[in-house]
Amino acid sequence: MKTIKIFLITLCLAAGAQVAFAQENGNRDENNKIVRGPYLTNGAGGNWWINLGGGITVFGDGGATSRVTPALDVAVGKWFTPSIGVRAAYQGLTGSLWTPYPAFDGSLNADKNKYKANFGYAYAHGDFMWNISNAFSGYKETRFWDVIPYVHAGFLAIYKDGVDREFAAGAGLYNTLRLCNRVDLTLDVRGFFFNGRAIQAVGGVAAEISATLGVAINLGKTNWVRHSSVPVVDNEALARISELELANSELADEKDQLAKANDELEQANSELEKSAQELAAMKEQAERDSRIPHSQAFYFVIGQTHFSKIELARLDYYMNNSCADLDEDLTMVLTIRNDSKTGSAKRNKFLSNERMKYIKNILENKYAVNSENIRFEIVDSENPELDRCVEISFE
Repeated sequence: MKTIKIFLITLCLAAGAQVAFAQENGNRDENNKIVRGPYLTNGAGGNWWINLGGGITVFGDGGATSRVTPALDVAVGKWFTPSIGVRAAYQGLTGSLWTPYPAFDGSLNADKNKYKANFGYAYAHGDFMWNISNAFSGYKETRFWDVIPYVHAGFLAIYKDGVDREFAAGAGLYNTLRLCNRVDLTLDVRGFFFNGRAIQAVGGVAAEISATLGVAINLGKTNWVRHSSVPVVDNEALARISELELANSELADEKDQLAKANDELEQANSELEKSAQELAAMKEQAERDSRIPHSQAFYFVIGQTHFSKIELARLDYYMNNSCADLDEDLTMVLTIRNDSKTGSAKRNKFLSNERMKYIKNILENKYAVNSENIRFEIVDSENPELDRCVEISFE
């Protein structure tokens, strides 16, 4: 128990001294506040170290008297952040103590009335490490002294007339003294507990305390970069962004111009379509007009209601040639013109009606004109040349 108390007191003193020392490390901002993380994570090859050290060890157990023996440390570790890391380590060489039990065939010392027990040992362990200097006082690359408490667990092998393997666990304090960026001096104070049957004939809890001095070699990237809220200025990237923005602006202008040209083309196309429709309508009307026969006048002899043979011949020629293949939607307009200079109004009306019946009969029966497509108009002639005629036109 005395050995354990000494170990715990050593840990507390070292940690307290480090906290006091850390406050003088100058790692403060403009407001005199300690600067802490966060920090950018380094790659897999960064922040490794290897450590080789030598020193002393002491084993203790109930009823036994401890003896100091040499110890050897070999370790490899990695920091994941400025404060958190892990380590795989080996500690070993020899151990010795005076025991009241005849362990390891040791010889009895009459003065001490105890047996001297010598043995070899090897302790392979994994460590979880916490750099309290960086955790409490902020990371500082040039800090001279870092104090790193850790907990560890592994397997202890005791060699003497066979091998006894026991589970062991404990805590330690790893101190680094910076010599340069790559090299540190180290002081490692460690203790662990295990089953006492491994070194004496009885059980119970046994302990070991060691202190080793060594050298640590830092591998890969050794420092940490603080994450900053201020963006890093990349002039090349900014120039590229400016080029892209300019190109984007030019493309936007071209897009606007193309959109304007497209609107103009659509408007021109609309006008062309409208013109085409008008031309098509005009063409259709022209074709329709070309199929409409020219108007023709046929004359009655004064006082007669029938055509002469000459007029009948003219009518026959007109109907069989000019009026062949008429469109069904055409209306034949027959304008019967009176002779306003001769005869009474009553006589002229009678003649007009008879002439209307006469020409209608010829058109329906001889030329098969649909009566629904015939419209008559009876007017007084104002032109002497058109007196006593029927004028045929279409609409």
